[in-house]
Amino acid sequence: MSARLMIPDDHLLDFHFLQLDLKLKNMSHITISNVVIAGGTGRLGPSTIKHLLKNGLKVSVLTRDPTSANLPPDVDVIGADYTSAETLTPSLVGRGFDAIVIILNRLAYDASVVTMQAAVNAGIYRAIPSFFGVSLDNPEIANMPFMKTKLPVLNDVLAKAEKGEITYTGINTGMFLDWVLDEDIFVGLSGKAPTRVADGGDIPMSATALDDIGKAISSVLSKPEETVNKLYYIHTVVMTQNQVLGYAREAAPGAEFAVEQVDTKVLVEAAWKRYNEGIRDRVSVRDFVIRASYDSGAMRN
Repeated sequence: MSARLMIPDDHLLDFHFLQLDLKLKNMSHITISNVVIAGGTGRLGPSTIKHLLKNGLKVSVLTRDPTSANLPPDVDVIGADYTSAETLTPSLVGRGFDAIVIILNRLAYDASVVTMQAAVNAGIYRAIPSFFGVSLDNPEIANMPFMKTKLPVLNDVLAKAEKGEITYTGINTGMFLDWVLDEDIFVGLSGKAPTRVADGGDIPMSATALDDIGKAISSVLSKPEETVNKLYYIHTVVMTQNQVLGYAREAAPGAEFAVEQVDTKVLVEAAWKRYNEGIRDRVSVRDFVIRASYDSGAMRN
């Protein structure tokens, strides 16, 4: 006959904090084998899922609409309500998750903070927060409007780790290589619009392929002790705009790759003027991103 431990609802969170405390005290014995992903149906989802499964981990994905999720058959799909930590916690509790990977859209910063608190409530040991993309090391970048959605996420994770509520591993990737090339963001390879060559075009930039980001996520989870509460900077390639334009012209000598020279300091001054006047359009966001990417070093190696 087996006995079942009954835990009153009002002591449930205390029980999960105790579980995490025991894990932290025995960190050298920690292995991560059961991972849940928040945002697994987005851009980083396929490569992350692929490499986690390849390394033999059990993978689950949180999604607002489980019926529309197109995921591999060996991935568990869990309905999620990101309204608050209280509504999301039940999707995480009692499933034995060792780690959570948060790859939600960077604009969904409220959902990222909610997810982190729900992970704490559920006693999850390790989180990989949404630190991907532009680094916040430069104060000018951290103060830009499009980055203010990212700063609260960073501060929240660091505060929770400092209090011992959860551990984290951050991965900073620079530009998403596939995305910036496919969407003509770094260089206008399609020829539909000129390449906006920033500050001369010879600034080395770090970029990481989506597949390599998934590989990095899986790799750090395979070494939980070595990667505890650390931030890693990775890249697939370091390149300049002029280099990529040169490669494109060699590959397609008959094609026209028009360029437009831009000064990022002038661009960002105009972007701030529009923003302060209440103009929050795509042009302003684009020019903030260009300044962050090319002049201030946020995506450099």
